[in-house]
Amino acid sequence: MLPLATTIAPTTPAEVAEAVRAVDGEVLAVYPLGGETSLGYGLIPKQQGWGISLAKLDRIIDYPARDMTITVEAGLPVARLQAELATERQELPLDFAHFDRATVGGVIATNPSGPRRFGHGTLRDYLIGVEAVDGAGRVFHGGGRVVKNVAGYDFCRLLIGSCGTLGIMTRLTFKVKPLAEAAAAVICSVRDLGHLRTLLEKLSATQTAPAVLDAVGGPAWRGIAELDFDASPTFARLVIGVEGTTDEVNWMVTTLCAELADTAQVRIAAKDEWPGLLRSLTEFAADGGAATLKMRLLPSRAVVGLEFLLNGERGESLSWHLHAGNGILFARYDQEPTPNWQSWLLHTAHPGAAKQGGALQLWRFPSGVDFTHQAAWGYPGEELPLLQAIRQQFDPRGRLNPGRFW
Repeated sequence: MLPLATTIAPTTPAEVAEAVRAVDGEVLAVYPLGGETSLGYGLIPKQQGWGISLAKLDRIIDYPARDMTITVEAGLPVARLQAELATERQELPLDFAHFDRATVGGVIATNPSGPRRFGHGTLRDYLIGVEAVDGAGRVFHGGGRVVKNVAGYDFCRLLIGSCGTLGIMTRLTFKVKPLAEAAAAVICSVRDLGHLRTLLEKLSATQTAPAVLDAVGGPAWRGIAELDFDASPTFARLVIGVEGTTDEVNWMVTTLCAELADTAQVRIAAKDEWPGLLRSLTEFAADGGAATLKMRLLPSRAVVGLEFLLNGERGESLSWHLHAGNGILFARYDQEPTPNWQSWLLHTAHPGAAKQGGALQLWRFPSGVDFTHQAAWGYPGEELPLLQAIRQQFDPRGRLNPGRFW
């Protein structure tokens, strides 16, 4: 829980700015609040402060469907955004956990990586305009409401993943895509790490264009009907999701089955099964387990990173989800970390990820465990002075979400 002295709920961007200025002369922090689904992301701040809830900034400002853009307030739940887009057969083709409660501002702040990232990109590819309030209570803007607007600094990308430390976002503009007519998945039974490598190498030359290329394994995935089709002992499942017109999807499924026929046993998950499977893939890193790590690697090193964690501390209790096409690995531990877990993070896990050319962070961790910054984020690199200088410009008094990062 955040150390909040009080929580206020402004109804306009001007009121957000006024609220930030109201604490300007006091020794208080300011904590932006959206759907409150990711308060465990990053380190838990300890400095007492005001919570500024964006729950009442939940309006759709402008939706010119023919331009395929939409402008909304930051407190709008993702579910309402997608429902509005669906009325015009459009969508923001990304996937977010707790999408009924998560807000558009919250997902921008934490920058989650959903399963369809492989085929559709990330939030950086869709956020084209932003309005926000900085740490001094000043309103600033970046981008615009048209796709080809390139004027000014790219504040949009700078704010993605900043966890509210550079500004409180109030309005956001996205470009969107048409809804896919059809979707399906080809699911492969994977025997071991070597077999997973073979499958991924084979798929690197596929004629198809998957939207999802994810591998999953561990006890947390047992009991999911779409994945439970092979009675023999299985190390993992590889999920290859495809979207498009009905003809395109049918062709890609047929082609994938032919390409993998001599390599793996497969099952086809049809369109009616796809939403549930996609939701399971999306929610994995957000719920359950005792702690979750996120490792970012080059796709070519992803299986090596997985092997490293499986052989590490508490590897026997590990459930995992590998975005194989992007090199992003979520590792969920179903047993409480041992007392020396923080030491393992500092002296083994972070250096091990760095040795593979990647980086590791604590994504979720047990409440009450006081991890250090180094254990959570790793040792700072040469970019730290630049990041500190940027934050100084946006938040000179260090009031916005202090303690999350460095």
